[in-house]
Amino acid sequence: GVATGYLITISDSMVDALDHVLLTGDPENDEQFIITLLISRHFWVVGALVLVLPFSFYRTLDELKKASALALIFVFMLAGMIVAYANGIADPCMGNYENAESCKGEVEPFTNASSTISRVPIFVFAFTCHQNIFPIVNEISSLSQSRLNIVISCSIGLALVIFSVVALEGYRTYGSSVRGDILLNYPENNQVTFLRICIAFMLTLHYPLQLDPSRRCITS
Repeated sequence: GVATGYLITISDSMVDALDHVLLTGDPENDEQFIITLLISRHFWVVGALVLVLPFSFYRTLDELKKASALALIFVFMLAGMIVAYANGIADPCMGNYENAESCKGEVEPFTNASSTISRVPIFVFAFTCHQNIFPIVNEISSLSQSRLNIVISCSIGLALVIFSVVALEGYRTYGSSVRGDILLNYPENNQVTFLRICIAFMLTLHYPLQLDPSRRCITS
């Protein structure tokens, strides 16, 4: 289910990005076969799957370290842009609203239990690669409990910091008006389009990590 969610998010991100880049409002241009193909979600779901399959058959996680490092760069770029919009370095309401403050809702310090419970499925995505701890343990050189504790603490700590920054700064930007996909709140400009492409590539590069445990179970 999560792996399918990755493909859907990749396709949504690429289609939204290319809508901004390719569509001009001219029917003669917008209805060309190549443009219709490039803004098709089916095309990007199948294309992403075909692209990541060769990487999904690497025998060790160590062979994916370069792809994972590149994906982390995309994560930091996304977090940095969200911080920039939250702190006024970029205008989060640019061009979309008559009133510069009308795109922002109230910032509520607390929420209710039912609202929190309804968001639980989203939190599931934060734990989708924890099953990789077993091959990681097998691949750590000079394995010891202390080294394993360092790996776990650093990875969970870094994830906590990134999630917290994105969540708090994103909510601080739009308050109660924030949407499930925060990029839908931002203005349709080149910077946000670039972020959508970054998200698509980030998830594409992460996909082999998601499939690795399944591949090991099937081939062992």
